[in-house]
Amino acid sequence: DYQSMASQAAGVPKGANVIFFYPHLTGATSPYWKPHASCALYVLSLESGKDDIIRAVLEGGCFQLKSNLVAIEELTSPRENVIIFGGGARSPFIQQLLADVLDRPVVVSPTSETALLGAAMLAGLGCDIFDDLEEAKRIVRQGAQVVSPHPANAGEYHELFQSYREFENRLLADPKAEEKDRT
Repeated sequence: DYQSMASQAAGVPKGANVIFFYPHLTGATSPYWKPHASCALYVLSLESGKDDIIRAVLEGGCFQLKSNLVAIEELTSPRENVIIFGGGARSPFIQQLLADVLDRPVVVSPTSETALLGAAMLAGLGCDIFDDLEEAKRIVRQGAQVVSPHPANAGEYHELFQSYREFENRLLADPKAEEKDRT
């Protein structure tokens, strides 16, 4: 469960003792769309412990979310904050980790059933319960918690993300395309 993983990971330094996890278990999805990509634990050694691996897995998930955020912001504009929901979003450790990696406030949704909430908001708008979508959003966001990034952690994670992406670029390279380039 997330709380057990978070408590184990909390005792490990940022960067998981130099272990990186690339969660491409079924190929790389958004924003890369590379079906040939593989999952990897990079820089694993005999000194690596279970807690290091758990932290690497959590950080790897956050780094993938950052990759998506970077792609979204390149196409649109910078996001003021990020709204999170679901099982992992209930962990204060994961909330802070995500805020630090993304280097922006994370808004923790008071409900995990966000798809149903969105449908209810639209139904309420259609039935004139809300005057407009802004009113609906304001009402349903009541009780949301905001977790701000710690500047020092965000700076460290910025550097770690650059290292993470360097190796990931190699993982995402298509070996068949490279073979064709050599011939």
